[in-house]
Amino acid sequence: MIKNHNIIDPTLTLEIKSQKARFLNTYHPWIFSGAIKSDIRDVENGEIVHFMSFNTIKGTGYFMDGSIAIRVLSWEQATIDAAFWATKFQESYEARIAIFKEDIKDTNIFRLINGEGDGIPGLIVDHYNDTLHLEFHNSGIASHLDTIIEGIQMVTELSNKTIVSTEKHTYLERGDHFVNVVENGIQFTCNLTNGQKTGFFIDQRVNRKLLSHYAKGKSVVNLFCYTGGFSLYALDAKASKVTSVDISKTAMDLVEQNIKLNNFDESNHTSICADVLEWIKDTQQTYDVVIVDPPAFAKSQKKKHNAVQAYKRLNSRAMQLVNKGGFMFTFSCSQVIDQDLFVNTIRSAAIETGLNARIISYLSQGPDHPINIYHGEGHYLKGLILHIS
Repeated sequence: MIKNHNIIDPTLTLEIKSQKARFLNTYHPWIFSGAIKSDIRDVENGEIVHFMSFNTIKGTGYFMDGSIAIRVLSWEQATIDAAFWATKFQESYEARIAIFKEDIKDTNIFRLINGEGDGIPGLIVDHYNDTLHLEFHNSGIASHLDTIIEGIQMVTELSNKTIVSTEKHTYLERGDHFVNVVENGIQFTCNLTNGQKTGFFIDQRVNRKLLSHYAKGKSVVNLFCYTGGFSLYALDAKASKVTSVDISKTAMDLVEQNIKLNNFDESNHTSICADVLEWIKDTQQTYDVVIVDPPAFAKSQKKKHNAVQAYKRLNSRAMQLVNKGGFMFTFSCSQVIDQDLFVNTIRSAAIETGLNARIISYLSQGPDHPINIYHGEGHYLKGLILHIS
């Protein structure tokens, strides 16, 4: 450990083992504790550190006590202050405007900061109309809450936004915080402080819009529907009948509220509050389009095997709900289930059913959820459109 390595910059500097230094050339934003030569016993969680190899500072990050010891914020010797955060937010905001272009007129909900994908590991910031929701994935980045907010307020386009955070002990607004948003012209009410993720599954926007192409005049079932994202797109596309299934009564109430908000024909929609895994075992109904968007079945390597079996059972049964010549949208948001494993699992499910399933499209998270090219772990959402016959 090197304290005060020069007069100009008093930031703590940690030395990387020489035999591990070559991994810095891959620019992966995580540096593991086993790669650090310096004594790190007294380094505090969230403390800003430089890291060096062969007497040269290679970058700057924040420290966390654990397997991933440094999360990289810059591949330069940087000062991490409000101005630093402001630059990150300005760059990300401009990137989103470039992504959406004219579509921004019909959409005021998008991800503004996607962790490693936008160069701030551990931080998620979602833009909900006039509100920004901050989500922290570790206590290290959370310790910089005050300067992060100061940085946000330095960006003209963001300076007048209400800021909420569900980080423990750092609520900027307490209790339920509902906002109304528009996505591709469809309105939604979102609960930012007590909903799933930050209140809405923003990462599925492109896939919801794609559903519109398949839903017109068709019967659609949305499994694990949450607050009805796919269901509302199907109704907007003039599906003949839409069924939404979720175990959460609170979520199902918001589905109904969102349908009313858009003045959709309520007679074309059926809400079913039930455990999806149990419901699909018993239902005799079949549909032209089946959507399977379950929660992450595995959040660690230890649970991967069981998750694969669960995905297989779920998809095997879901395929049997598809009318001949119909389509199935199926997803996995488990980071530990990579693309190849997901496809192999769906293939195993198809083999079990004996049905003919063709892959029509490979799906992923929306472009406002960028993946750092040096951080493949950021590709968490995998999906397929299958044609079943």
